[in-house]
Amino acid sequence: MNGYDSEEIQIFYQLLQHATAEQLQKAHCTQKQQQTLLAKIQKSLPQKNAEQLHSAPFPENIMLYTDGASRGNPGPAGYGFLISDSAGKEIFSDCGSLGETTNNVAEYEALFYGLQACLTHRVKQVQIRADSELMIKQLNGQYRVKHPNLVPIFQKIQEQLKEIRWSAQHIRREQNKKADILANQGVDQGRTLFP
Repeated sequence: MNGYDSEEIQIFYQLLQHATAEQLQKAHCTQKQQQTLLAKIQKSLPQKNAEQLHSAPFPENIMLYTDGASRGNPGPAGYGFLISDSAGKEIFSDCGSLGETTNNVAEYEALFYGLQACLTHRVKQVQIRADSELMIKQLNGQYRVKHPNLVPIFQKIQEQLKEIRWSAQHIRREQNKKADILANQGVDQGRTLFP
């Protein structure tokens, strides 16, 4: 991918990897083309970045900060998550576009992608932190998930949580600034790639 630096290539890879079917259609890209592009881009990533994306070892016990954002609710949405060790040292972060969805769905998608990274890297215990009080209370069984748009993603997350020891705690928005910034970057990425 001549003309692009490694950071731009990595961002494009993440965008394409998390593109929804609707976004692909708007960009006149088939799922087969998406897979072909992903393979080409992955080959062009510097080895260090490719390793960070796919095989960097994580500590067994980590903190997962997640956030989702939607401009318009529903509107253009994005997710962001940050993984740190128990001392607070950042290990990994990611963000991406979710197309058009609600803020609550975006919050759950952020958690889904964050947990997926934890499971991929064989984390044994995760402490989930999010500023969505509703999501945290639903995860902890204090509230039921009733909205039909949330049920499918909630069920996927329940399956993920069976594979790992976890706790979930609500934190104030100011304690979740990095994940919030990432979620908004995810919204912006989607708006740039799929205007």
